[in-house]
Parts: sequence; C-alpha cells; structure tokens
Amino acid sequence: MDRSVQKRFLVKTLAGSMLMLGVMVQAHAGGLVPGSWRSDYRVQINGKDSTVVMNQFANQVAKAMPNDLRTGAKVSVSTIGNQGSATVCMTPVVAGALTSPRLVFNKFAKMNPRCTLISGELVGDTVSFTGRCDDPFTYTGNVSGTVRVPNSWTWWANMQGVGRFPDAILTGLQIPAQTLVTMKTTMSSTLTSKTCP
Repeated sequence: MDRSVQKRFLVKTLAGSMLMLGVMVQAHAGGLVPGSWRSDYRVQINGKDSTVVMNQFANQVAKAMPNDLRTGAKVSVSTIGNQGSATVCMTPVVAGALTSPRLVFNKFAKMNPRCTLISGELVGDTVSFTGRCDDPFTYTGNVSGTVRVPNSWTWWANMQGVGRFPDAILTGLQIPAQTLVTMKTTMSSTLTSKTCP
C-alpha cells in the first residue's frame, strides 16, 4: 500500500472515530433517557444475603423515593429474598435534570436519607463518594462507593462499609450480636421502555 493510500485510510479512520465519539458524547450529554426504568439492588452482610434486610431496604427505598419519581413507582423484593427491584417512570423533566454523573449521584444521595454522602472525585463517567449511615433499623457505619453513568440508558451504584446492624438481623444470619460487619450494596438501573405504563 503506497503512502498516500495509507494517509487517506488513516484520515478516514480518525475522522470516523471522532464522529462516533461525538455521537456518543452527544447522546450522553443530553442526560438520562425519559421512560420506564428498573433498578435491581442487593444488600449483603459479611457476604450473606438477608431477607429481613432486603424487606427493610425495599420499604426504605419506597419511602425515600423523591416525589418526582413516585408516580407509578413499584418496589418489590424477589422471592428468594436476596434481591429487590424498583420500577419508576422518569419524566422528561426529571431525566433532563440528570445530565451528568454528579447530578445522578445527587439523586442517589437523596434516595438514601439516613446516610450523609459526600461526592468525591469525578473520573470519566464515575463519581466516588464517602459518608456515614445512621439507621437504627438497618445499618450504622461509615461507607464509601461509586456511582457510574456509562451511557444515557444505564447507571450503577455500589456502596460498602464496616459497621453495625441490629442484633436480630445478625443472629438471623448466624453472626454473633454486636459484631462489626461488612455491608455491601449494589444497584443497577436500566431503561426498560421509552414510555411509561
């Protein structure tokens, strides 16, 4: 292949790459897509699942859901008890306000009212955070985690920490009462339909 053909090929490849990057940035820059969103979440204590914690967490999610997401929202716990889900209708107004990973983090923080979460560094599509949760019915302790928004139809969050759960929850998991434990929460949220039911 002669040099002029190589140069034209390289220029076309670079131009195509820049065009695709521009399309991806524009799609993400507009914020999250309005419509029906499903969030799946899981809470583990020392790597163990707890039906009691999941039920309490589902109730807390339902109560803490901001008013702008409440309409048509459904929160449930799976039959095996180790995962929960919430379905919400995200209006164009709400979706339009969530135009960056930091703004999605702010909404996530509001949905955890018994925790004080402080955003940290923003690296690419991920915001790190630290904080403390003080919930006598579930978890009390320090936390850290990340909120990631890789595109306009998906976002993830994880939070972990070392702290305390009520003794009844611990003994139900065969963990001695008053034990400091590791808590891990994971959540993924995905657009399921561009229309709401």
